[in-house]
Amino acid sequence: MKKDLVKKIIVKTTLAFSAIFVLMMVIGLLVPVGEANPESDNIFPSDFSLLNFDDSRNYQTVEMNTIDTGAVFDSKYDGYVIDWEENDSDIKFNISMSKAGKYQIAVDYLSCQTTVTNISINVLVNGYGHNNIELQSAWGDSEDEEIFDIYGNQVSPVQSARNLWRNVYLYDQRYYSQSPVEFVFDAGDNEVVLSKNKGHVKIGKIYIVESKDFGNYESPQKNDAAKNEMITLEAEKPLFKSTPEIGAASQQNVNVTPYSTDNNLLNVISGDSFNKSGYSLTYAFEVKQAGNYNISFKYYISQTNTSVYTKILVDNIILNKELNSYEFKDRNKYNNETLNVDGENMEFYFDEGIHTVTIQLDASLQSEIYYEMSNIISEINKLYLEIINLTGGSSDKNMNWTIDEFIKNPTATERLLDWKERLANLLELTNEISKSNPDKQNRLYQNLSNAYDKLCDLVKDPNQLPHKLNILSEGSSSISNMLS
Repeated sequence: MKKDLVKKIIVKTTLAFSAIFVLMMVIGLLVPVGEANPESDNIFPSDFSLLNFDDSRNYQTVEMNTIDTGAVFDSKYDGYVIDWEENDSDIKFNISMSKAGKYQIAVDYLSCQTTVTNISINVLVNGYGHNNIELQSAWGDSEDEEIFDIYGNQVSPVQSARNLWRNVYLYDQRYYSQSPVEFVFDAGDNEVVLSKNKGHVKIGKIYIVESKDFGNYESPQKNDAAKNEMITLEAEKPLFKSTPEIGAASQQNVNVTPYSTDNNLLNVISGDSFNKSGYSLTYAFEVKQAGNYNISFKYYISQTNTSVYTKILVDNIILNKELNSYEFKDRNKYNNETLNVDGENMEFYFDEGIHTVTIQLDASLQSEIYYEMSNIISEINKLYLEIINLTGGSSDKNMNWTIDEFIKNPTATERLLDWKERLANLLELTNEISKSNPDKQNRLYQNLSNAYDKLCDLVKDPNQLPHKLNILSEGSSSISNMLS
């Protein structure tokens, strides 16, 4: 297929991340389809939903009217739902599986929250499962019109909750897992219990889906495109966002729109607010001519030589493994990037009508680094307290110690050597995952490298540990603080 036949959807996006686990993103998207507001724009009807579900996998569904006599028919959902308010009883059901194995769970739900508190649920299968799983609400601008102060500068409208039916898979509460959480089902009957910790939500169908790895990207078979067409979306105008904390901001930069030399106009998503794994922005657009499209992002990353990972959902579905954790490499100024696999642009088939693209911050690849650093910090603090208990806090330089005679199982030396090896492994992992260019430094790698060098110094003579607690765990330049 000729490249000039492929249409484009441009997402002008500025990505800026302050750390690998606290992801900061600034966005500016392009839209010829008007403001993506389902309650006010004629393009998006009031009953707009994101109930798209990938039915190519093996799954079973559970209807609410089959497990609860209190379920009622909801015409907007087109099915039976349970209105699950505060302190309502658990949702319980039995389901028979043809084979034992690991399964994921997806739900249709409507958040009824009017506050910033997300819904939190626990899910048990045969008594085992996961707690504090979030069901995010949908938020957007409460005002349709742009608002300006007395100086002509644009200000952000108050945020309000959207009544929007969605289908989502259940993820761990921090969104540090690359895939949805897995539940072990037995062959035959299984008891499933959903309990709610907080929030008000309506529950529709529940899907029990056999766990499966994402497949590789494949070009779409269809292509009805007859000419070039570009659809542009402004990032500061999402259809909805996962939290009202995500806010629009103004940048005085000619490379973003709208732009004015005289006034501040909202033209990006603030990187100080789009900053946690799991945070997401969803944009809607209307396709007037069916065919294959590219999706391009205009973005920058403010942290030097740092890669950022996101999940990209097209019509609410992650289509392949490349979009399950897509890497945006370091950009210190605005650049366009078309979603691609090894330099080959991805193509997406859209029929005529309304479609959505969701970008969700994803720290799953870096979570191994996070958890390992957390474990080492905890172990360092434990050794620090053991040394304090041994010495009584004395730092008498004239006192000599044979530290391994007093601190054992494991000894202080064994612990230092263990941390040295683990930090060396973390440096390799950081070089592979966090850096856009492995031949250059970034902030995370530099902090880890400094901590590693200090640890090597302690390994040379562990008996000096009581005199070098400032290097181990005291002060702003200690190993513990650098890892923190």
